Amino acid sequence: MKATRWRIWLGVSILLLVSLACGVSSQSSDPAMEQTVQALALESTRQAMALQATLAVMQAGQAPASPTQAVNPPPAAPTEAPPPTEAPAPTEAPPPTEAAPTEDTSSVQATAAADEMYQELKRMVERYYLRSAEGVYYSFPDLEKNWYDHKNYEIDALNAVDHDLTNFVMKATVTWKIPGVIEKIERTGCGFSYGYTDDDHLHTTFLGVDGVVHTLRERGSENIEMKGGKYNGGLSRISDSAEIMLVVERQNMIFFVNEVEAVRFRDPYIDSGKVGLATLTGSPTGIQCKFSNVAVWELK
Repeated sequence: MKATRWRIWLGVSILLLVSLACGVSSQSSDPAMEQTVQALALESTRQAMALQATLAVMQAGQAPASPTQAVNPPPAAPTEAPPPTEAPAPTEAPPPTEAAPTEDTSSVQATAAADEMYQELKRMVERYYLRSAEGVYYSFPDLEKNWYDHKNYEIDALNAVDHDLTNFVMKATVTWKIPGVIEKIERTGCGFSYGYTDDDHLHTTFLGVDGVVHTLRERGSENIEMKGGKYNGGLSRISDSAEIMLVVERQNMIFFVNEVEAVRFRDPYIDSGKVGLATLTGSPTGIQCKFSNVAVWELK
């Protein structure tokens, strides 16, 4: 409906402008008037073209923009504030570095000594002194003993072994000193006691300062000396040292001095019992026996 009205209005306007131009041109031949007529004709043509363009826009379904109204852009969406930045989590200090545990020096030394003794016993197995080298190792602190009673001998029990032993190997380095005259050299020396059940039942094997190995057996009222042996390494009676080793396995006894076999025998009365270190003197001025590197290997 609006487009039809616009067409009518446009046609009327054009007719009026043409009529006006024709009337003016017919009534006057003045050059100034003719210029005015031409200007009106041009203006009418321009307006006609503008109206035609407007109609074309309306036919396309678009309303012409108002010449006096500025087209404002749509309001911008409100800018949202950025989310709060989270503070970084506090950095935890790394835990303190623990120092590597250090093994006790004495334990390291004991382990090395046990391995050394085990290797030695394996060589003895190869030489048929032992049936097996498997067992448990015990080590003991050094002992320095001064003994003056020439009628009895002293036994220092190795209490670290809290049970009776049946098959075992004992070893130690013994050093002796005698300050005076020796009256009973056959009862003067340093060694081991074993099979101890009480003061009247035990065996004692020791190295005399003259190089002779003695074994005493006590069974109640029976006190006898067993088979002896001799080490010919040339020991000093006054002051000297030697490495001694005792092997007891299945009631067989072997005694070594400086890795040399001095004596062996079998005794059915060798019983299970405690073990210890023995000091004997036949001198009224006494004897000093020092035992070092003391070890026991319980055979399995």
